[in-house]
Amino acid sequence: VFRLGCYLLLLLLAHFNALGLSVVEEPAGKFPLRAKRHVLQFGSMIRCETGRSAFDYLGYGCYCGLGGKGTPVDGVDRCCQEHDACYDRIINSGICPSDNDVYYEFYSQVGCSGCASRPSNNACELAICKCDSVAARCFVRNTFNSQYEDYPDDQC
Repeated sequence: VFRLGCYLLLLLLAHFNALGLSVVEEPAGKFPLRAKRHVLQFGSMIRCETGRSAFDYLGYGCYCGLGGKGTPVDGVDRCCQEHDACYDRIINSGICPSDNDVYYEFYSQVGCSGCASRPSNNACELAICKCDSVAARCFVRNTFNSQYEDYPDDQC
């Protein structure tokens, strides 16, 4: 269930990116500003660290898209698997007031993918930022292989 979160974040980011929306614009009342800002923050970290659009990671391997099952196909896919697990750990810890906060909470960043410490971020915001930061940096350490784009779910 929570694996869907990474997929939704990336999908929303790709949608907003394709529409050319900035962080301060509000798309027709469909999503709260805070939700959009978090999605854009994660995508911004990915772009800054890798030079790639977050859209490139949608449907990559077994974990960077809808589903999240089986064995990761490579290091990039393991990054997505770990990002999902990181969000799961936050949710299970109860550190955030709501389980959905991992998808909606805005956090304070430092530089490309650093996370501001307290008091700029509360414990929940800092944990979410760290999950996103670790994932973005993980993508850099691993080679993006185009053969795993739009990877079929039945291969997972």
